[in-house]
Amino acid sequence: MTQLRGARPWHILVALCAVLAVLAALTHRFVSLEAARDWTRALGHTAQQHALLTGAVFFGLLVLAMLFALPAKAVLNMMIAALLGFWPAVCLTLLGTLTGSSLLYAVTRRIATPSPLPPRWHGVQRRLLRRPLITCAALRLTPVLPYGPVTIACAMAQTPYRPFLLGSALGDIPIVALYALAGTRLMALAQTRDALTPTTALVLSAAALLLLLGAIAPSKRRDTPPPEQVQS
Repeated sequence: MTQLRGARPWHILVALCAVLAVLAALTHRFVSLEAARDWTRALGHTAQQHALLTGAVFFGLLVLAMLFALPAKAVLNMMIAALLGFWPAVCLTLLGTLTGSSLLYAVTRRIATPSPLPPRWHGVQRRLLRRPLITCAALRLTPVLPYGPVTIACAMAQTPYRPFLLGSALGDIPIVALYALAGTRLMALAQTRDALTPTTALVLSAAALLLLLGAIAPSKRRDTPPPEQVQS
């Protein structure tokens, strides 16, 4: 039974790979790379002509995604990079993410009574109380931990706001920069074989790995038995 439970996340991974393979085959069959490139360039040109409006729309989407703990940050980050460029994507994603997370943090502190975190979070709670800034940064750097629940956990653990905000920013910067770089690389592809250049392949593979880890981690955590069951 334990083996079956442990295998479920890999079933999700296989299903995701199968879906991506089917989508890639359909795209290759019905959409040429040249047409897709022309369409994305036209879209990017339109977005740059209305950069303030485009930035405001993505900023609003990021704030809503963080406020309601939706796993959309990576996709929005890459889309902003593809349309507006690397640095606008980094700055806008960080600003929207931190704003939405601050709202979720404030709402949680307002409506939730202070209470101990679940047993598996006790060690994290102790670290949050001793070294909140470093712990928040480490949590944000861990791709298998979903963004919203980490924000809620920090709020319920009574983490001070300033270390929470600074730690979140420090932990977010490397991951946000990676996704932004992946978005700009995707936008710059001129031919299919360009994706196989060492730098582009490394960036896209790292971004895809983070996305897959984030997708399968929630299922693995649900399937992991509590410590007392393992000991028995």
